[in-house]
Amino acid sequence: MTIEEARELWSRAVGAVRTGRLRPDAYRTIRERLVVIRDGFGEPERARLELYLDLLAEEWADATAATPSTEATERLRQAQDVLADGMREDGDRRARMLRARVALRALGDLAEEADEPTERMAIGRMCEPLTLLLGKLEHERPAGAAR
Repeated sequence: MTIEEARELWSRAVGAVRTGRLRPDAYRTIRERLVVIRDGFGEPERARLELYLDLLAEEWADATAATPSTEATERLRQAQDVLADGMREDGDRRARMLRARVALRALGDLAEEADEPTERMAIGRMCEPLTLLLGKLEHERPAGAAR
């Protein structure tokens, strides 16, 4: 699939979200398809597709949002703090990997506690940057390693 075809898929999905015609299972299917397409490209196309995914997620969140409960709001604040801690760049590679893994587990626990689907989705979305960071760190050579 070309970038333009992916953009068309994204555009149709956003239109369906805005008109209330996109069911949750169809949203997940389209999102999964865009992720597969994104993974088939390198930069800068990959970044463009990542932007499409983010914008689609925002549209979906806006369309399905209800006013979160106080507990949900607190859990989301906790999740944001966990994400920020997990993404910190201080320390060596091993410390950063450990911190990211601990943050992923903590986000998983918070998502399990979530009562509202939009809250679970938001917390789940916070796992993506940590997963990408872990992948990057796992493929980096440790400092001082032979080439």
